[in-house]
Amino acid sequence: MEFRGYIVSLFRAVPRRWRRMLGVFILFLAVFDAWAISAFFDPGNGGAAEIYFLDVGQGDAQLAVLPDGARVLIDGGPANGMALREIERVSDMFKRRIDIVVLTHPEEDHFGGLIQVLRRIPVGAVITNGFPGKSAMFPEFERAAAESGAILFEAASGDSVRQGDAVFRAVSPDASDLPRGNAHETNEKSVVLILDVEETRLLFSGDIGEKTERSLSGKIGRIDVLKVAHHGSKFSSSEAFLGSLRPKLAFVGVGKNSYGHPAKETLARLSSAGAEIFRTDIDHTLRLVVSDGIGRVYSLD
Repeated sequence: MEFRGYIVSLFRAVPRRWRRMLGVFILFLAVFDAWAISAFFDPGNGGAAEIYFLDVGQGDAQLAVLPDGARVLIDGGPANGMALREIERVSDMFKRRIDIVVLTHPEEDHFGGLIQVLRRIPVGAVITNGFPGKSAMFPEFERAAAESGAILFEAASGDSVRQGDAVFRAVSPDASDLPRGNAHETNEKSVVLILDVEETRLLFSGDIGEKTERSLSGKIGRIDVLKVAHHGSKFSSSEAFLGSLRPKLAFVGVGKNSYGHPAKETLARLSSAGAEIFRTDIDHTLRLVVSDGIGRVYSLD
C-alpha cells in the first residue's frame, strides 16, 4: 500500500505532459518484476509460444503464453464464467497468474469475464484504451481492476512491451484520443496489438471496423495469424484490409448469437485472402503453438 501511495503522489507531482511517459516506465517495472518472479517458478515453454483462443461463448478472449512463460490475457469474454474456467483448464496450479490483462475496449462481451479473472487470479498490470464504458457493469470491472493491486495503464499507438525476443506493439488507437473518448466509437477505438514472436507475426484486432482498418492500411504489413475483428462481423475484415495482411491462419471468437456472426461474406473474404479459418463456436478452445516460424493448431476438445 505504501508503494502504491508513492506512485499516486509521484504522478500528482509530475507535469501532465510527462505523466504518460512515467506511466510506461512504471508499467515496465511492474511487468518486469512479475516476469522475474514467475521465471523462478516456471522455466517457460522451451522456446515455443502458445496462444490460446478461448471458447467463451459470444465474446473474445485470447491468452498468449510467451516462450519464457510470461502470460498476457487479451479480453475475457462475457460474464458467464467461461474465461476463468478455460484459463484454469489450460494452466496448472503453478501457472495461474497473468502478467498483463489487456481490455481492448469496454464492451461486456470483452470485459465481463475479466471481473471474475481479476478477483481470482493474480494480475500484474491492466491495460485499457481509457474510454468510458456505457454498460452498467463497467464500474464493477473498474473496481475489480483497482482492487486487484495491478498497475493500471492506458495504451495507444506506439506503446510496446518487450520480453526477450517477444514484442507486443499497439498500433491503435491514436494517442490523441486519450484520455478523451467518444463512447459511441468504442469498437473503432479498440486497442489493436501486433505480437512478434518466434519469427511469427500475430494481429489482435479487437472489434475494429472498416473505418479503423482504412486508417491502419499500410501501417501493419503482412501477418501470419489474425484474430478476426468483431466476431466475424460483415462490417469488419474488409477485402482491402485482408489483402494487405494476407494472414495464413484466422481465428474467430464467436458463440451462439443473433447478429449473424460470423457473416458469410466475411468468411468468404478470409478464404479468398488465403486464410485457414478456425472458430471457437465449432472448434472450441484452440491452442496455437509457434516455434521458429512454424505454427501448429490443436483443439482442446
